[in-house]
Amino acid sequence: MKIEIQVLRGDLYKVLQEFYPQLQVEATPYNVVFADERIGAKLIHYGPGDINTPLLIIPAIINRQYILDIHPDVSVVKAFYDAGFNVYMIDWGYPGKDHENVSFKDYIEFINKTQEFISNDKISIFGYCTGGIIAVIYAALHPNDVKNLILLATPTDFNLQDIRILWGKWFDVEKVVNIFGNVPGELINLIGIFLFFYHFPRFSMRPGFINEFFSYEFFRDCQRRLRWILDSQMIPGNAYSQFIIDCYKKNLFIKGKMTVGDEVDLKRISMPVLNILARYDHIIAPDSGIAIKKVIPSRDYEEILFPSSHVGLCTSKKAHKNLWPRVCDWLKERS
Repeated sequence: MKIEIQVLRGDLYKVLQEFYPQLQVEATPYNVVFADERIGAKLIHYGPGDINTPLLIIPAIINRQYILDIHPDVSVVKAFYDAGFNVYMIDWGYPGKDHENVSFKDYIEFINKTQEFISNDKISIFGYCTGGIIAVIYAALHPNDVKNLILLATPTDFNLQDIRILWGKWFDVEKVVNIFGNVPGELINLIGIFLFFYHFPRFSMRPGFINEFFSYEFFRDCQRRLRWILDSQMIPGNAYSQFIIDCYKKNLFIKGKMTVGDEVDLKRISMPVLNILARYDHIIAPDSGIAIKKVIPSRDYEEILFPSSHVGLCTSKKAHKNLWPRVCDWLKERS
């Protein structure tokens, strides 16, 4: 019943958007080129480009992937596509009862299978939020398959005295999984809303933060963003348990001791890395994301701390004017 509700809700939005354009998302046309029913994920392709190295986008497992392609004016997917990249992205789908035991190992195996459809050579990978964690794991376990690594709003060090980290230490994920099987996306969104209002008084004193929330595209796309929040999927209980326990509670990820089939040794990440963080991120503490540069041996490491919010990195006109052309240029030079 859980998966039926998720799918029916998603299908309802697809019907509504035909009559109500303010709800339209997935701005860039694509084709599904590979699907794995065992984990409920799909690989989608946006068409060929003229740059040699293909790009695989790995979205967060917590919300729908279309936040990266929410409107033609503020689409990360379109930015890469227009720059000439051969763009692929994973759609994690709506995990249901049959997917409770899906693990991070399954995610890595799925990405490994997608290489057959993307390229016989190395690819660039781009990970957003928890998708960035998966991207780092894949790059560490398969360094010979990854040419470039881009991280967007990705936490790496969970040993900070910051509410954006501490909530995960207090969160009893095992109890939630015992009750629900999978973790309701709505529950995680409630935590996100709490963190937003916790940080709002401090962020609201920054002109850049206020300007983002009074921008034209914020009001234009607010219903699309609301759809994105309400359309959140269940998260496989096994995978989310490992994420919370290994990362938030034990901080194994940054130590290179997290096990996903094999030990995830971050010292194997020697490819070029671009690490993008948001200065006004209510979900990810910037210091948590910056910490990765201390443990990876990459000699081509660049960091961008952009004056935006967690979602604004993807959906603000400011980011698409000042950030994404820079990201595309960085990747072009290395592709």
